Amino acid sequence: MPVNCRRPSRLLACLAGAAHYPVFFRRKFLFPVDLPSTRHGERTLGFVSIRPARYINNPAIKMLFSLQQEFHRKLTRTNADQWNLQAV
Repeated sequence: MPVNCRRPSRLLACLAGAAHYPVFFRRKFLFPVDLPSTRHGERTLGFVSIRPARYINNPAIKMLFSLQQEFHRKLTRTNADQWNLQAV
């Protein structure tokens, strides 16, 4: 199921918690993201990858904030890349 671009906070909180477990520590997560399409009635699928353990050295709140900032940065880049591809 694609990530809701407007409310990823709960998902990122779960990822921040999972990053503390050895099983997930070195894992990179790949999320499908539902993006708007330039054609009426169509949808576009993009992907965002992130490794939550990179932000584990920060205190809990800062870790979640840093993780959320990075996720939004990548989400914005994915959206921009999608629009650039359709313009070509």
